[in-house]
Amino acid sequence: MLTTTTHRCRGERGSVIVTVALTLTALLGMGMIVIDVANWWVHKRHLQGQADAAAFAGAQALRGCTTSTQAAVEAAVGRAVQRYAGTTSPVNGLSASPQFNSQIGVGTGESVLGALNSKTYPYPNGDGPSVTNAEPNTGHPCQDKAVDVKLTD
Repeated sequence: MLTTTTHRCRGERGSVIVTVALTLTALLGMGMIVIDVANWWVHKRHLQGQADAAAFAGAQALRGCTTSTQAAVEAAVGRAVQRYAGTTSPVNGLSASPQFNSQIGVGTGESVLGALNSKTYPYPNGDGPSVTNAEPNTGHPCQDKAVDVKLTD
């Protein structure tokens, strides 16, 4: 009489569970990465929209440079930029409460930093990277005849 013995280690029972567990872990990991990248992309686009809106609002106030005093016009430009940039931090020393464009997921605007006609990006510790422009920014919109808004978050 011929008998065969089977060993537990040679059986294939349970191999599907291991395969499903490994595949599910990999899919969940990739899903988390996709969600993080999408969130970063939306956050970045919204920050660019904030900067554009602030620059357009500042440009509207810049029209008075020829008829008003320079200091009053630059203060108006700074307040307009501050209102539309969605930041609570002072922009070029001018403080105003943000009324529009608060950052997605932040709400208060405390983490958004702004600079008006600056050569460097605003960073919390003050050592933001500088930008080389074709025309020099003096920090005064009336002298530069431009409104350049830089935002970081």
